[in-house]
Amino acid sequence: SQLDVLRKLEGNAHDIAWLQVMIQHHEGALVISHRALIGAKDREIRQIAEDTIATQSDEIAKMRLLLRDFCKQESHC
Repeated sequence: SQLDVLRKLEGNAHDIAWLQVMIQHHEGALVISHRALIGAKDREIRQIAEDTIATQSDEIAKMRLLLRDFCKQESHC
């Protein structure tokens, strides 16, 4: 459903919607990764979870800044 919406949008409206979807997606990855740190015993899984938390958190911050900038230009954020 979110992909259907994205397919219909263009320009800044597309970019804003894409950022919103990706932020949600990355936030979901953070929840799952934090859960892995609680339950996983395997060292490699724990490392992947830690790496995911670090990279996804950084990307969320960057996407939120972009979204803020787009929303200053647009009235439908």
